[in-house]
Amino acid sequence: MSQVNSSGSNMKLHQYTGYLLEQDGQVYDLYHLPKNFVIKGNVYLAESNFMQSGRLPDMSSVTVLGDFDCSECELTSLKGAPKAVHGNFRCDYNHLKNFVGAPKIVKGRIYYMTYDMLGEDILRGFPKEFNEFHCSSYESGFFPSGRYFVPKYLYDTKLADKIHIDCGEKIDFKKWLVDNEARKKQLLLRKTQRVK
Repeated sequence: MSQVNSSGSNMKLHQYTGYLLEQDGQVYDLYHLPKNFVIKGNVYLAESNFMQSGRLPDMSSVTVLGDFDCSECELTSLKGAPKAVHGNFRCDYNHLKNFVGAPKIVKGRIYYMTYDMLGEDILRGFPKEFNEFHCSSYESGFFPSGRYFVPKYLYDTKLADKIHIDCGEKIDFKKWLVDNEARKKQLLLRKTQRVK
């Protein structure tokens, strides 16, 4: 059952209106939160039966002061996720192609485990501010293809040190970045040689 722990209160599932959040003596519907609303606790939507559409409610202007967990919700997109999460952000076992729509700031850790292979765009839309990123795939993926999209800010070595990817074997992300760029240049060179 999904819930929000906010000032000691739990989010309640109501069969007609969706998720109700009790905070500071007020009751709010998660699907109709005021703009720039601050949730003072944790949000656990994991394994949610209510989100049958496979989409998050639009919380894109919301800040969550605790953890946010939207694991196992059959999501194909993070559109609607909060703009900032001050705790950990979990989106395990969904079917994400990338992180477009993810919080821009995650002060804790980001966790993404999947049974799917990690696609070439998995880092698109990745948060610019985060503590650590832990990514595991049960499918061998993250192949050295030279086709992966990587946001420029992730080339910062301080950020690269915070990224931990395991696809059957641990990836040295800093080394992978350098190798991926070299492979991109080789692919580009081959294309230009074919055109001539």
